[in-house]
Amino acid sequence: MFKDYYSILEIPFGALQEEIKSAYKQQALRWHPDRNLSEGALKKMQDINEAYLILKDEEAKSRYDEEYKRYRKYEQSFEKSFSEENQTYSQSDKPKEEYEFHDDILKRWMNNAREQAASLVGQTLAEFKVGAKAAGKEVFERFTAYLVIGLIFSIVFALSRGCS
Repeated sequence: MFKDYYSILEIPFGALQEEIKSAYKQQALRWHPDRNLSEGALKKMQDINEAYLILKDEEAKSRYDEEYKRYRKYEQSFEKSFSEENQTYSQSDKPKEEYEFHDDILKRWMNNAREQAASLVGQTLAEFKVGAKAAGKEVFERFTAYLVIGLIFSIVFALSRGCS
């Protein structure tokens, strides 16, 4: 399946490395699991990581850009044939599954990036859960300590008032 990494990072085709890095950081902050608890956040974060892994590497980006141009031509010919038949066309009808890659090396790199991105998201989620559990434990321990200290002061205050 072909993915439009430029649209995932919300940058124009041919963006420079500085733009790619900046867009990655912006999107990662927006969709990071500890900031965004929406249903699709993990999948979106995986796509963002995948896009960045390909576009940050000059050789992979160069190969991707060539394949991207081929894909856009393929997509435009598909849209044209659809409009000639007077049928409606929606984003979900796009022929991403049917597109055949011309660059097998890029296809392999994209698959590797997809697997690596899934692993990164999995690690991030695991770390988030561990961190949340530790934070919850610390809050409980502090609450308990403050409660005990409050009880001790209450007892001491009550005893001092009773002795006078």
